Amino acid sequence: MIQQAKIPVDKQPFDLLATAHINWVYGLARRQLGDANLADDATQAVFIAFWRKYKRLARNNRPIGGWLLRATHYACKNIQKGERRRKNRERKAAAMRSEKVQSVAEAAENSNALQLLALDAAMQRLSTGDRDMIVARFFQSQSARQMAQAFNISEAAAEKGITRAVIKLRGIMAHKNIAMDSTALAALLSSGAGTAPNGLLAKVLQGVSGNAPISLTAAHAARSIATQKASRCIL
Repeated sequence: MIQQAKIPVDKQPFDLLATAHINWVYGLARRQLGDANLADDATQAVFIAFWRKYKRLARNNRPIGGWLLRATHYACKNIQKGERRRKNRERKAAAMRSEKVQSVAEAAENSNALQLLALDAAMQRLSTGDRDMIVARFFQSQSARQMAQAFNISEAAAEKGITRAVIKLRGIMAHKNIAMDSTALAALLSSGAGTAPNGLLAKVLQGVSGNAPISLTAAHAARSIATQKASRCIL
């Protein structure tokens, strides 16, 4: 995995940033939307929005993992609006099949999926700085030394920062009646990194450069990132 560069955002080529973050962005979108094609659209939307805000974000001169996490949330919310009616029909159909006995394996898989969705929601309640820490450690697998270099802090401060972010996440999850110790939560975070399908990075780069068309779903979702009221704090 390509790690986050040590130089300021405004000095990093866009394609390097997209390469560094596309796997976990896609993974996050994939589990929130439950559909590979929709996750493709959401991922494209996030990087289209990032491309449009590139210079403004660069002036902050800090890691952009937390911003991308927030943007992914907004893109998925927009896409879910268009999919809500279909999903309601699927839920009704599933309820009609209630006589089917669920296997232990299926129950465990569903439980893990629900925990991941709860985790995604909990991360939205963190500060941008805490989200940056979570992305760097668990989605990009950065060491304390790499985080220290990226955030321009000491290794001790990096370790303290990630510990604080995890504790906050535990508290938010517990408030939702999902109690987990730090080890279990760290494992859940690491399991959600994801891997983008072959060709998606090229599609993203061609789309932002105007060399390839983008879907209406991706275009609408990209606009939603900028129009969400809460996005004022990140754009």
